[in-house]
Amino acid sequence: MRKGIVILFMAMAALLFMGAAVNTAIVDDILTIGVGGISVAALTQIIKKFVEKTFRFEEAWLGLVISLMVSITASAIYLIGAGWSTWLFVVYSILVWGVANGFFKIARPEKE
Repeated sequence: MRKGIVILFMAMAALLFMGAAVNTAIVDDILTIGVGGISVAALTQIIKKFVEKTFRFEEAWLGLVISLMVSITASAIYLIGAGWSTWLFVVYSILVWGVANGFFKIARPEKE
């Protein structure tokens, strides 16, 4: 849980530094659409299982690295189509990675 707080703090600090706002709908879109229509979480699990069975790796850090690479790829694909911004790419990659790994949940504003 402490890792999630640190990642959230880093993402929010980056947002304050650049003066942009994060759209939670974009984070949801990236998580859902993922890469090639497969969600980020599902693709991460597929790759982790393949690596574990093929190379006999079972370390926890490997899953986090694979998840980070999938999150970076999914964020890049989304932002290339929606309009590229390097700062937003970094922030959305961190947020997607954190949410996909269950480090933190993004609070959604309530609809009135």
